[in-house]
Amino acid sequence: MNILRRTGRLSVLLASMLFMAGCSAGNTDSQETGYQHISQEEAKEMMEKDDNHIIVDVRRQDEYDEGHIPGAVCIPNESIGTEQPEELPDLNQIILVYCRSGNRSRQASEKLADIGYTNVYEFGGINEWTGDIVTEEQIDLTVWHYEEMPAEVRYDRMWEYSDSAVTSDPDMIGRIVEAVKEVKPGSKTDTETEDYTDLLTFTFPDGSEYRLEFENQTWVNEAGERYETEGLSSLREVLDEMIETKETVMRMLIGETEVPVTWEDNASVEELKGMLPVTVQMSMYGGFEQVGPLGKSIARNDVQTTTEAGDIVLYSGNQIVVFYGSNSWAYTRLGHVDLSRQEMTDLLGHGDVTITFTE
Repeated sequence: MNILRRTGRLSVLLASMLFMAGCSAGNTDSQETGYQHISQEEAKEMMEKDDNHIIVDVRRQDEYDEGHIPGAVCIPNESIGTEQPEELPDLNQIILVYCRSGNRSRQASEKLADIGYTNVYEFGGINEWTGDIVTEEQIDLTVWHYEEMPAEVRYDRMWEYSDSAVTSDPDMIGRIVEAVKEVKPGSKTDTETEDYTDLLTFTFPDGSEYRLEFENQTWVNEAGERYETEGLSSLREVLDEMIETKETVMRMLIGETEVPVTWEDNASVEELKGMLPVTVQMSMYGGFEQVGPLGKSIARNDVQTTTEAGDIVLYSGNQIVVFYGSNSWAYTRLGHVDLSRQEMTDLLGHGDVTITFTE
């Protein structure tokens, strides 16, 4: 009888141990695998949070292109080794992983955990996903989104014949916009040609900006994705014309301070623009001006003149004179610094300065 009781108690104890062992073996969460498996409903809830999470599709690129969860990035399982993928620089970022049926997503999640990622959540396959799915064709490849015309366009040509130009001419802006509308992105490409880059910056009346980047025959969107593009030759023809007909805007710096200038419309100013950039070492003279050698003679049309503070003149065809006081002599007027007499005295009346003319 005692033997039977002991045997019964032993059976109960063994059953309890087996039950506990079974529970332990069924736990495939982070303690054993380094990542957590969650349901697809839990994944949807996590996707709705603004917590800097990233959704990772570990299928092949062609599978991804056929349809993927919105916002997901493609990092094929086969490409994940022992090093951090460049798309995942933060080891503590929340990473939501899926594949087609759940097999590759488990493999990828385990590898990511082994690398050192601390917040990996695997939620199975897209074949059971009931949320939105987008295809490559559904991605917005519209280059121009605006009804309002920009107030200004800047073009930076950054290749062998690098140059830049800015226009606020409504006709030229209209032609550029129409040419941009004809640009048609096509297939996605991984080819980079950063040594052949065109950058367009559109500034709207409210001060907002929109930038377009093209590399050779590809469009680079805001996400850095590249698409083979048709219609760029027509756009570049307009942009080349913009470069060829641009008006040089000459700026003037006294020391490191840029000053507002109204330039004269004459041959002397045009020749000076053709020499840019020009730096002139000035010297104080007479308590009312600073004067410095231009380094060469340019066109002159001297007229007897009484100057005032802010006047910029050419003296003897080869010297730049800027006034913070007044003098009477035969000069060729170049322009006028649009500052007060006191402001000019503060800039020029306390020692020799360097003046720079540049674009």
